[in-house]
Amino acid sequence: MVSELAKEMLHLNPGEHLCLFYEKDPAEQMPALVPFIQDGFCKNERFIYIADDFTLDELRNHLQQNGIDVEEQTARGRLLLWTRKEWRQPGELDTRAKCAQVGKLIAEARQAGFKGIRFAVEMTWTLEPDIDAGKLEDWEATINTLLDTNFPIRIVCQYNQQRLSPDVLLAGLRTHPRIILGEHVYRNMFYQAPILARDKDSKQKEEQLAWMLQQLFRERKAQLNRDELFELRVLNAESKLREEHARAEESVGRLAAIVESSHDAIVGKDLNGIIHSWNNGAQQLFGYTAEDVIGKSVTILIPPDRQQEEPQILARIRSGERVEPYETVRRCKDGRLVDISLTISPIRDSRGRIVGASKIARDITDKKLGEAERAKWQQELEVRVVRRTAQLSNARKQLEMEIEERKRLESEIARAVEREQERLGQRLHDGLSQDLVGIAFRLSAFGLKLGKDSPGHIDELKQLERMLRESADQTRNLARDVYPVELDSGSLPIALDRLASNTQETYGISCIAQVGKRAREFAPQIAIQLFRIAQEAVHNATKHAHAKQMRIRLARRGASLALTVSDDGVGFGDAEHAKPKGIGLQIMHHRAAMIGGKLRFGNGADRGAVVECVVPDKGS
Repeated sequence: MVSELAKEMLHLNPGEHLCLFYEKDPAEQMPALVPFIQDGFCKNERFIYIADDFTLDELRNHLQQNGIDVEEQTARGRLLLWTRKEWRQPGELDTRAKCAQVGKLIAEARQAGFKGIRFAVEMTWTLEPDIDAGKLEDWEATINTLLDTNFPIRIVCQYNQQRLSPDVLLAGLRTHPRIILGEHVYRNMFYQAPILARDKDSKQKEEQLAWMLQQLFRERKAQLNRDELFELRVLNAESKLREEHARAEESVGRLAAIVESSHDAIVGKDLNGIIHSWNNGAQQLFGYTAEDVIGKSVTILIPPDRQQEEPQILARIRSGERVEPYETVRRCKDGRLVDISLTISPIRDSRGRIVGASKIARDITDKKLGEAERAKWQQELEVRVVRRTAQLSNARKQLEMEIEERKRLESEIARAVEREQERLGQRLHDGLSQDLVGIAFRLSAFGLKLGKDSPGHIDELKQLERMLRESADQTRNLARDVYPVELDSGSLPIALDRLASNTQETYGISCIAQVGKRAREFAPQIAIQLFRIAQEAVHNATKHAHAKQMRIRLARRGASLALTVSDDGVGFGDAEHAKPKGIGLQIMHHRAAMIGGKLRFGNGADRGAVVECVVPDKGS
């Protein structure tokens, strides 16, 4: 919205010389100056701003923030930003020299093709020791004589009330026909026309007399413009009033048509409950015509058991209270009772006084029937939900029992497998391995005896003895792989270290087992499953990874135990799209689940595969 000050600044006449008083901050001037500047640009007039309190950067920022494209207007020559240095002439203030300076600026603007020129001058440039109020007043008065030209000139002189002396401010008041204070432009009753000096010659007196007469003609023209503007505003106001009246009549007619064509019953009544309007919707709903009910009390529509509703509603309407929409029952002409939704609003006159109420009634019989039907189906649904919930609960319990039984059987199978492996390991270790060692000893003894009788077979016997001893060692290692005896005491670190050594000896792959200091004691059931997971992971790596190095690491991680087997082989491929498959990996998942752990497969940061099992540490 355009402010009153902006409107007044846009209607300044050519030749206006204004005084703008502001309190302290130069930014206070912007609401008056911005429309003044923009209006000049629209009329292709040059604008010169003489800044003093502002630095040029501050001035550019303020103008830019108020919608003026400083860079573009400066490039086109429309906007000139000066400082005290360009405006202030050396020495005492010389009115003739100052007039020549301003005249030159006017001529340059005309020569550049502009249609006029405007100035905004911050008067703090007068804060110099050689400028007194009298000389300033003479200069300001003389400016009024420069404005007699067909080339439009407008000047705004800006006076800082905090920094300038009372004498300077009085000089400004006496020499400006109009003054800007706050949000308005005022005609200055303290303005004094330039006084003719007594020592001027006859020609100068004639010139000043001509100027004074021209000022009278200009004032008359300005008054005519103001009267014309006033008349135009009156005509615009009358035109708007007529348009608003026509729109109001059209709106009333439209509302009347809407009311009459509405399918809802719309009834108007006064504060005594007497009906004064009745639409077709009311006739369709209640069966009464307008002639039947207008002038009668609205209580003819209310059943006997609900007669108390009407006095309560009227009391609330009279007191200005809001009546929320509600559902009730009304009686039709044929005696039928109908369920309705009722909305009540106050009717006000042109002064805003409540003079009655309008009621909008909507038949909700179908809605009530639907609600009853929905309630019936909802009750039936709830019964079915309860029944089905009980069935699902029983099924869930049965499933949980089956899952628990399956877990029990899986655990029994796992324990049976472990017992069988333990038995097989013991037989390999205590049986076959010992038999092979015994055969090796007997063969050694036989070699000593045969050496005396048949020395040529000694080397062959020694080779057979070495092969038997190697077979015995392999049998012991196989027995430990089938069931490490260390796991009976829960010594998983020793079993992992032996697994790493056997892997290195058997496959020639560098394999290291690392166990954290806080990861030493385990329950046997956890130790055996973690060992089997490590054993399967190492087996897979030796078989598929083409690795040169492997690492088995066991450590505590917060409240959990973490077993990690990593290698520098080919890895699992694209871990995002190809999850590892195979019976061995499925078995590892199963073993992890048996001890409440989680198994993760992935690739290392650089290369190779990583298998990790994390188990909650429930103590040994």
